[in-house]
Amino acid sequence: MTPKILPRAWAFAWPLALIATGLSQTAPTLPPAARPGPTEVIELSPFTVDASADKGYRAENTLAGSRLNTSLRDTPASISVFTREFLDDIGLNEIEKLIDYSVNSQINAQDVNSGPNANNMLGGANLIQRINVRGILSAQGIDYFKSITVNDGYRIDRYDDSRGPNSILFGVGDAGGIINQSSILATTNRTNGRLSHELGTYGTNRSTLRHNQMIVPRKLALALAGVHQENGGWREPSFHDKDRLFATVTFTPTDRITFRAMGETGREHRAVVAPFPPSTARSPGSTTATRAA
Repeated sequence: MTPKILPRAWAFAWPLALIATGLSQTAPTLPPAARPGPTEVIELSPFTVDASADKGYRAENTLAGSRLNTSLRDTPASISVFTREFLDDIGLNEIEKLIDYSVNSQINAQDVNSGPNANNMLGGANLIQRINVRGILSAQGIDYFKSITVNDGYRIDRYDDSRGPNSILFGVGDAGGIINQSSILATTNRTNGRLSHELGTYGTNRSTLRHNQMIVPRKLALALAGVHQENGGWREPSFHDKDRLFATVTFTPTDRITFRAMGETGREHRAVVAPFPPSTARSPGSTTATRAA
């Protein structure tokens, strides 16, 4: 019996069929990936800048350019921000000392006026020292309201120095600009505090206190700040004593509504030595003489 020989085509067809069968096998089905659970979204207020977002000497946002919480790199204005860490490291408590680290700013000493008592800074004639920016008078504000009290850094989280006119800040900023003082805010997510004491030359003796108390988590908080100061002066018998207390409350009934209230009380007692010797002046055509000492 003669054996049958398969055609050559069939000999090549079988391996190809096996390969095709292997390629057509269905891949194993992977289990569906677990969906991430819902995450809490924290929506920041566009009208408030939280100084806790500042990192070291670098600030992230400001209200000085547009009255809205805007990134500094997107603000088309000349603005310098002095953070709380910078103020603590340098030991700054007054705007008059802060401008030494600013740009194109100086105390308005009325050096263009003639007279023995032209310098109101040394004479203590002004309650709030005026500051010139680029040679033009600038304004001072607290939380972007006109400042009518003597400035002190015990209740301040940061300073924003906005140089040049800004029509957005009309009624607050002057043509030279504005130095705004941002008050501390009560935070509803933690309780913390700090106590410091400062000693220095010319009889410097100053104590400050800050405390933030979380009363109801994420709902209600109270923050307090106080200062007690007994400072001498570089000329006897000048001195500068003060006792001041600041308080602020934050109440957040819902995620979209926040109420804040703040207030300050205290006293300051200060003596400034006149920067000129006793003198006698007489007006032309007048028989009345005035004496300054």
